[in-house]
Amino acid sequence: MGKKKIQKQNKTKKANQNVSKPAKQSKQKSLSFLEKDTKTRNNYILAFFVVFAFILYGNTIPNSYSFDDIYVTNNPEIKKGFDAIPSLFTSLYANMYEDGKPLKFGYRPIVKATFAFEYGLFGEAPGMSHLINILLYALTGIILFLLLKKILHNYHIFFSIATTMIFMAHPTHTEVVASLKNRDEILAFLGVISTLFIFVKYIETKKFYYIIFGLLVYSIAYLSKPTVLVFVFVYPLVLYFFTKAKTRQIVLLTLSVLVVAWLTKTIPRFYLESAQRPVLYIENPLLYDGTFMTKITTGLYILMFYVKQMIFPISLKFYYGFNTIPIVSWSNFWVLFSVVFHSALFVVAILKIRKKHILSFGILYYLMTIFIFSNLLKPAMGIVADRFTYYPSLGFAILITFLFFKIVKANPNKLSLSSKKRSGIMAIVVLLMIAYTIKTIDRNKDWDTQMTLMEADIDDLENSAKANFIYAGSLKSQVFASFKRGAPYEKNKRNIDLAFKHLDIATKVYPNYYQAWNMKGQMYMFLFKEYKRAMTNFEKAKSIENDYAPAYFNIAFCHHQTKKLDLAIEFYNKTIDLNPENFQAYKNLADIYKEKDDVRKSNFYMEKANEIKEMLKARDS
Repeated sequence: MGKKKIQKQNKTKKANQNVSKPAKQSKQKSLSFLEKDTKTRNNYILAFFVVFAFILYGNTIPNSYSFDDIYVTNNPEIKKGFDAIPSLFTSLYANMYEDGKPLKFGYRPIVKATFAFEYGLFGEAPGMSHLINILLYALTGIILFLLLKKILHNYHIFFSIATTMIFMAHPTHTEVVASLKNRDEILAFLGVISTLFIFVKYIETKKFYYIIFGLLVYSIAYLSKPTVLVFVFVYPLVLYFFTKAKTRQIVLLTLSVLVVAWLTKTIPRFYLESAQRPVLYIENPLLYDGTFMTKITTGLYILMFYVKQMIFPISLKFYYGFNTIPIVSWSNFWVLFSVVFHSALFVVAILKIRKKHILSFGILYYLMTIFIFSNLLKPAMGIVADRFTYYPSLGFAILITFLFFKIVKANPNKLSLSSKKRSGIMAIVVLLMIAYTIKTIDRNKDWDTQMTLMEADIDDLENSAKANFIYAGSLKSQVFASFKRGAPYEKNKRNIDLAFKHLDIATKVYPNYYQAWNMKGQMYMFLFKEYKRAMTNFEKAKSIENDYAPAYFNIAFCHHQTKKLDLAIEFYNKTIDLNPENFQAYKNLADIYKEKDDVRKSNFYMEKANEIKEMLKARDS
């Protein structure tokens, strides 16, 4: 009987094993391809982000240079190629002249070095520069996904995928990727998320060399663009929410980043020349007449502008400035709504912070990274810009992904989901990606050249004084070049009329826009020889800005052309007092004294003109 009982038990055990095996296989089959953590799956996901980057921005490769690209490429400094690289680390980011005055500011040697390196390899090749921007953006997508996958290891894999996709496809990023000048944003963000990935590795392994490596990468990010300083606050936030880091480790890493940021900012001051960055009212009026209270209210208004850009990225512009964003008071509805909206976000984040909820992290990250661009701390050039949403859009992507999971009643903290919920989330994300991708691809075409960009935006920028001025200036340059080639007036009439129209808009928006009044005068002077009418505009410019050298030069030129030589001499000399490097003023004085048969003075001024010409030539070389 004992033997039979044992045999029966063995049969039962075997039968149970046979039953459980298919059940186990069935459970394994229920997992989707994305949920199976395999090397093949991960490689496919990473390859997808590369392809996705090219789907989004592949049509930028045929584009040329565009708005503000002159700062980083297509200029004499960068055209030295490899030879330029050493000097880029000992010179300011912007080093040029505007309106006869030096324009020198910033320190971003890494981004400029990449363009000098490109020029050394490929020469003048904007298509290659655009291709490299896409590759860097693809790499950003890969590193971001790997970072999210690591810190959100208890979350469903599609949470990290969807967040990365939403971030990459957001249309406000077109200013970052399609504009070569904004490669600094790509490199800076790529650097800080790579640093974060390395710091997480340190927490996991406790190997000290990860700290050294991470700080080195962070310093490179800082030398790409100093706005990465905000990540001094982001790093401890991430380590608190998603790692088992001890307090002393978080403090050590935070202080280390702060020290590196301070050193990277301070050391270059010993060898860089002084910055000279004139800031105009039309760039940000808060720098001039913003009281403490108006800075707060306008900053709150600006925060709602960015919320709109995050949720409805439809109206994208190459430049905003005064008076696109008005100076507002507490009576403005959007200021009050901003207080309620952002306070509610903050309260939700604080209530969930102890549970380390992803919603709390997404809100706090967004608020931290958008705050530096709100003008509440420091007025920003242009007041607002689409590129300022680049860092904060990651927080937005996290929050939207969380919302999508909740819409289909899926828990993002589960490593597997039912096929119905997976399909529901994917359907929502795909619909959003289609909308984002269409908008992004369409916007990329606007960034072909500076002129195509302005023509696409200008009709919606009737309140932007500087945008209209920049567009009028580009039209004026085209007209002047066309006239030099001997083209008839009829061929240029449209551009001439447009230039005057947008100069009128600029001076209507901001009546004290002395550069716009001066440009109007130049149009009358050079195109129509209407010296009296031109003088009216030059005098207007001079009355607004008494030390504006171009206005004095143009007044002198009008007197010169109408043979009022003594007045011309007076105003040319005033021009030289204001701008001693004005080669043309010296040359014109030499011509006047030649007309007056004063050979000695004529020779003196011609010698000075030649000296300055050689000096400027040497500087450019």
